[in-house]
Amino acid sequence: MTIEDDLRDAMHVHVERIEPSAGGLQRIEARLAPSSSRPRLSTRLLVAAAVLLVIGGVGAMALRGGSDGEVVALPSTNDPNGAAAVENELAPLDGQDDEAGGNDSSSTEVSEANPNSFDLPAAPAGILGPRASTPGGAVKGFLELIQRDGEDVSWEIEGSLARVSRILENGEVGDVTVLQLGSVDMEDGSRGVVVVQALSPRAVIESPSSLSTINGSTLTVSGQGEGFEEMPTVTVELFSSRDGVWLARRAAMAGNFGVPAPFSVDLDLSGPGPAWVVVQASSGTETRLDPFSAVPVVIDAPLAGYTHLVTSIPVGDPDGGLVVRSLPGTGGERLAVLPSGQSGIRKRAALSAFVGDGEPIYGEQAEVTGEEWWNVWLPAPLVDGRQWGWVNSRYLTIDAAVADDDLRSIGDGFVAGLRGDDGAFVALPWSSRGVTIGLQSDLRSVSAATLTGSDFWNTSDEWTLPGEFVGPLETTGRVLFSPTQRLLGEYKVDVALRRDFEVSPYGNQNAMFASQFAGASVVQLRDPSNDGSGWRTVNLFVAMGATGPEIVGVVGVVWVP
Repeated sequence: MTIEDDLRDAMHVHVERIEPSAGGLQRIEARLAPSSSRPRLSTRLLVAAAVLLVIGGVGAMALRGGSDGEVVALPSTNDPNGAAAVENELAPLDGQDDEAGGNDSSSTEVSEANPNSFDLPAAPAGILGPRASTPGGAVKGFLELIQRDGEDVSWEIEGSLARVSRILENGEVGDVTVLQLGSVDMEDGSRGVVVVQALSPRAVIESPSSLSTINGSTLTVSGQGEGFEEMPTVTVELFSSRDGVWLARRAAMAGNFGVPAPFSVDLDLSGPGPAWVVVQASSGTETRLDPFSAVPVVIDAPLAGYTHLVTSIPVGDPDGGLVVRSLPGTGGERLAVLPSGQSGIRKRAALSAFVGDGEPIYGEQAEVTGEEWWNVWLPAPLVDGRQWGWVNSRYLTIDAAVADDDLRSIGDGFVAGLRGDDGAFVALPWSSRGVTIGLQSDLRSVSAATLTGSDFWNTSDEWTLPGEFVGPLETTGRVLFSPTQRLLGEYKVDVALRRDFEVSPYGNQNAMFASQFAGASVVQLRDPSNDGSGWRTVNLFVAMGATGPEIVGVVGVVWVP
């Protein structure tokens, strides 16, 4: 008997007599028994398949060979707010054979003369994921899509099922999941293979069901799962079916090892598109290949979160703006360029990619100093129809005005610091990404930690003055950034608010400020006693950050008539 025979017989004899309930998994498992002595899928994996099919509303014939899958309208790639039926956008993996990364030797239905002659049920309409010319290629492509490749993984294929396993730390083979395979049309008109769903009894997905359409900005994932000892949790993730981008991830409390328990967690959504829900159990080891289940869904969510705009682009930048790339890091293919001030940009993926000296690290800070890259929705479709890509978040700021009261408070706090209150500088909301600071002809990037310390303000440093002056100026930060050009003491200072960048008498400098600080408001400090022989203003550029207003620039402008 084959794996598929075991599963069909078990379902026919047992599943029709039960209804899904809190104890359903245990009742099925207790009544199922192996019917063959040769190696095959474990009873618990067969039970998971049966339970998922009952709970998810997928008929037994859908697993064995039915083609009555529900037709689902998928969102168009040209409009993130629209919906239209689309075909798989991922390139077929025709160059990947069954032996690439796994063991496909038990699949005997593939003819050497015609590699597309395998006998697989048609995949339900709407399934999106990597399509391959062979079952093994489809398995490999799917594991790569949900970021579970690269470890010592193997698979055994019989009929429409693939058992995925890995080598455990003790050298034994451990079950990871069972993949259900289906046949699909390839772009060249031939028949190919795609993964339909993944099943594991240690991480059973009860909701959402396969190919559900998720409306709204939240996806609730629930089911039965198990963790490990002190941390009995399951990990719930959401991956884009189009490009494998890690859209969301959360942990949920579940049962302890060997004792599944209910779990439920909400994932925040931003924008539409097909996706895979993946729930992984925990074995207490560092691996991406603990047992997991996965179902495809269709997200029909509005764009969420803050709208961002492009900023911090120097005038004359060789790229012409913020480069949109196919992958995080400068090694990704260049897709488009967004000019300074371009708005309408929103985060697509909740998880960032941190790019340092090695491979990008997704979802958590890199161990080395690196740049944080975001996968974002773009304001308009690209030439190839996609409307998303990767950008360096350093060059984005929230497109929202800072309230006047907040601007005045920041100005007053800066003046208090100039008057000698070190604590006032500590309390100011310096940008955590660094502050551009200096005179108009000598701007430097300084960390927030430096600006909250007293050394920067109380000790001398050498700064280059504009061309009207001869030689450098060596002075303390308190004098350099005082609009009176001396320690304030009791001197008065005017605090004015500006919504433009006309802060210098020189147009080229104002253009530089408009590009460097796009999206920011200006708090301008002036000397009211100036006699007209020359003047200096100190300009605080304040933008809206994720936690509130933040100072992104401090620039002193000097003019000599």
